[in-house]
Amino acid sequence: TAETVEGQQFIINVDANIAGNSDGLVYSIVGGTSADFVIINPTTGVVTLREGAQMPSNAPEGNTLIVRATNAEGDFAEQSIKISAPAATSASGMSNTLWVGTGSALALGAASSLGSGSSDPSSGSPSGPSFASATASGSIEENGSVITGYQASAGAQAVYAITAMNDLTNTGLTINDFAISGDGNIAYTGTNPLDLETMDEGIAELTITATANGQTASQILTLEIADMDEFDAAFVSLAPSSPVAIDEAYIGSISGYTANAIDLDKTDTITYSISKVAYKTNSASTGLSPSDFAISQEGILSIARAEGLDYENLSDTLVVTVLATSKDSSTTTQEVEISVQNQNEAPFFSPDDGSTTRDETWSGDLIRVTADDYDADDTLSYAITAGNEAGIFQIDSDDGYVSFVSPTNEDNDGDYTLTISATDEGGLFDLFYLSLNINEIA
Repeated sequence: TAETVEGQQFIINVDANIAGNSDGLVYSIVGGTSADFVIINPTTGVVTLREGAQMPSNAPEGNTLIVRATNAEGDFAEQSIKISAPAATSASGMSNTLWVGTGSALALGAASSLGSGSSDPSSGSPSGPSFASATASGSIEENGSVITGYQASAGAQAVYAITAMNDLTNTGLTINDFAISGDGNIAYTGTNPLDLETMDEGIAELTITATANGQTASQILTLEIADMDEFDAAFVSLAPSSPVAIDEAYIGSISGYTANAIDLDKTDTITYSISKVAYKTNSASTGLSPSDFAISQEGILSIARAEGLDYENLSDTLVVTVLATSKDSSTTTQEVEISVQNQNEAPFFSPDDGSTTRDETWSGDLIRVTADDYDADDTLSYAITAGNEAGIFQIDSDDGYVSFVSPTNEDNDGDYTLTISATDEGGLFDLFYLSLNINEIA
């Protein structure tokens, strides 16, 4: 029996002899009600409280330890030790001092020989290590050294080792880059800082083996290297040095520019959007909005406006601001200049039909038809292209006035439908349909 007192370096110093060969004895705790509260130095036999352990003073079966000494041939001897513990025996909250035993050199018995693989019947069969599950997971931040979310736990007497590694995603790491402590915590001990950007994904498997009482158990730890926010979004290619030219009324993707931004952090992706549309040197409103443009996640810029862009309504080169946003919320912008090129556009009538009623001897213009053209400098030419087979009507090609060829002709009466064209200098045209009701004069 050993009584614990406060303020020394050890609880119990266990010493033993085994008949035949007592060299290189290895001490271990294989049972007892207090086994979970203490640890033993396998070489010296010094027993100490685990940090933070709270040894009960009123355990129904008392505070006991079963200590084993094993020689090089595997012969061992065991002894049960009862510890008399005062209330609240604890290694915590005591200014880091420990409760220690007054008994030192407690012997397992001189010349005790129980035979290879045998056990003291009164101690019971010692139990081996056991993990709660066959697999577990943990993570470590790149540039870090401590694995979080995991601590090996296979029993109070377990001694841990990392016995294998499976590099699942070309991390470039080896088993020698990791170490496991006596309390089951794992640390990265490699020479170079962990850098996820140099790896495919940063996932590896470690096999954790626990050994106790001559038995082993293993657990597979899936280790993920977590990405750290080291970089921000940045464009890696410049915008064109001169404006990108597109035709007015064009709809679709714009050739000559592709946005290319990245965030060097391994798991950060980039999304694109249009944040602004303005003139290059003119402070006036363009009448356009970011929604008139679109950009794909591949960086392809396009015109999304249903009717395209109108040269006649723009007074300067456009500047479209492309916004790149990273998953980490960092942003960067790039300005793209766009020059809208004038194109010949067809004239148009609005509306494209009409009617009038006149007497057959009407001497003035019957009606005037006019077309519009977005191209301000275009000259339009008018012609009657159908419905005038009798040659009764004529049209002023410059102004669109329709009249009788001979207003005194009494055979002009009747209902007519004329097709009138307006054609620009480029040969583009539109048609107008004119219904004429010519009254007969008695």
